[in-house]
Amino acid sequence: MIRFFFRLAVAILSRLPRRVQWAFAQLLGCLGFLFAARRRRIALENVEAAFPELSHEQRQRIVKQSLASLAMTAFEFVSLPRFRGRLSQLVEVIGEENLPALRNTPQGAILLVAHLGNWEVGGAILAERGVTLNVIAQPQKVVVVEEMIQSIRRQMGMRVIAKKRALVESLRVLRRGETLAMLIDQHNRRDGLPILFFGRSAWTVASPAVLSLRTGCPVFPAFLVRKTDGSFRGHLDVPIHPEPTGNFDSDVLRLTQQYTTIVENYVRMYPEQWMWVHRRWRPESGTDSPRRANRKTRAIK
Repeated sequence: MIRFFFRLAVAILSRLPRRVQWAFAQLLGCLGFLFAARRRRIALENVEAAFPELSHEQRQRIVKQSLASLAMTAFEFVSLPRFRGRLSQLVEVIGEENLPALRNTPQGAILLVAHLGNWEVGGAILAERGVTLNVIAQPQKVVVVEEMIQSIRRQMGMRVIAKKRALVESLRVLRRGETLAMLIDQHNRRDGLPILFFGRSAWTVASPAVLSLRTGCPVFPAFLVRKTDGSFRGHLDVPIHPEPTGNFDSDVLRLTQQYTTIVENYVRMYPEQWMWVHRRWRPESGTDSPRRANRKTRAIK
């Protein structure tokens, strides 16, 4: 019964006009701000740390819009099958000239992604444009939600790699010359390094840099954000090549910082579309060494 009503709700939401979805998302953003007290506190603390020059009212506005953006991301995701084959009509791509290089890399490529705008729609658009895209994802605890997410991703031409098998599968993907999408903007101490993000140390996943150095594959920063008219603007930046110096630890640290700085620059441009409710900075950040933090990822061959 729960499965039936969930699917019914998803079917209804996916068929609403975009302007209605956005109005609903704005409402959910306001409700989330009012009633999700813990997440509101985390988000406001994060925005204050990143933008200390802003007033309290400006920080509140960013958090409310960020919550609305997350809601809209969900609505857009469940609507994806309705736009299959014509997603490109909704997007203006900056960096279109980098797309052939992404599609044709014999050593594979890594797509550097953040929880900014709508990363799911961005992946679907690239798959529609001929990129063989593999995404690493943590399975959802609610089975019916996980089934829906997996189904939509498959329909849109994306292959999902379970997080627990990510290391081995990622290497296989790159050796086949395919593209691997990796989110790098969340706390990760287990496989990460303490990296500066908005001037503060934050544990950041190091595996994109490690994989790039081990395989020689380029890394393409890619972000999809909403425009005021409801369409999208895609950013596909020039590829970052590993250029090893012979000091593996130093190279991993350098590249991870370079990737994180790029994410920071885009968050500065579109702060209302980033996921501020995540505890990106934590008290233990910066208390470990790069060599110790990178011990596991150094084993990649």
